[in-house]
Amino acid sequence: METMQDTVKFIEKKKYPKELPLLPLRDVIIYPGMIMPLSIGREKSLKLINSSYEGNKLLALFCQKNLTKDDIEEDDIYKYGTIALIHKVIKAPDDTIKVVVQGLDRIKLKKLVSSDPYWLVNIQKIKEKDTNDDDKEQIEVLLKNIISLFQKAVGLSSYLPQELLLAAMNIEDPEKLSYLIASNLQLKLEEQQEIL
Repeated sequence: METMQDTVKFIEKKKYPKELPLLPLRDVIIYPGMIMPLSIGREKSLKLINSSYEGNKLLALFCQKNLTKDDIEEDDIYKYGTIALIHKVIKAPDDTIKVVVQGLDRIKLKKLVSSDPYWLVNIQKIKEKDTNDDDKEQIEVLLKNIISLFQKAVGLSSYLPQELLLAAMNIEDPEKLSYLIASNLQLKLEEQQEIL
């Protein structure tokens, strides 16, 4: 069994285990960097959380295509997801649990390895693309345009606070900026998944 020290090494080196327990998500996308509470009620998911929380606290988060299906198969989930760290588990009186997770990195589903007692998947971390000087200039221009458009969205929106715009203006990493904006706009699940 892996310890918390092993988990810290995985996170620092960004070298994660090739097999992780899969927590299928019904109606939410967790991007790298996000911290979010999730309600867990499915029997397999409850077993998964208990096992992962006692182990290395890492899991693979993939969103389901069919939100009503309880027992999923490989074709029922999107191929891109997020590796996440469990920060806290809170047991509720109704036998469900709340789990606070933090997205770490984007991953790709290679294959479903097992479905009993919970889902276990083989994953691959998605490598970041290298950028040359020409790309960096184009990226800077795109970032300015995105911030400008987001500023207009915040101005027109009743649900986006000004503080969110300030946070966005202080992010230099294009990937992190896209995740911050996507997670706060009211996008369809398919559109959020496409960004991931």
